[in-house]
Amino acid sequence: MFLLALLLAQALPPPMPVDEEPSALACTFEAALGGARCLYEAASAPGTPRANSQAAADAGLRACLAEAGRDAGLRKECEAAVAEASLGARCALSARLADDRGLLTVEARGCVEAVREAVARTSRAAALSGDCCKCLGESRCAVPASQCRR
Repeated sequence: MFLLALLLAQALPPPMPVDEEPSALACTFEAALGGARCLYEAASAPGTPRANSQAAADAGLRACLAEAGRDAGLRKECEAAVAEASLGARCALSARLADDRGLLTVEARGCVEAVREAVARTSRAAALSGDCCKCLGESRCAVPASQCRR
């Protein structure tokens, strides 16, 4: 019996090495907030709500800057919405949202959606408000610019 087990053990191939490299579709905050189709493949681990909120806020602020363009008012509104989302229950989790390489864990999905929703409002306002507000201004409408964007 022992001899049979020894022969079987020698016949088995050696274990395959584990590939720890992220795939080309691995999610980062920037990719996910930008709307890229990606995979949440980083390993889950304990984290701190404060670190998670900060990471989400940092990524959201970069997205706000890109979406708001040169409109300081839109950027400030976006930053406030991102701050609120990143401090919310969907981001301030006890499980980490991203690993040391910035790759997102599956727990980050809700947070990404919350921050993406905040940034999307700015993106829509930036795309639509410029022409509308210009038209209202030319027609001498008394609506202030900040109210017009909303």
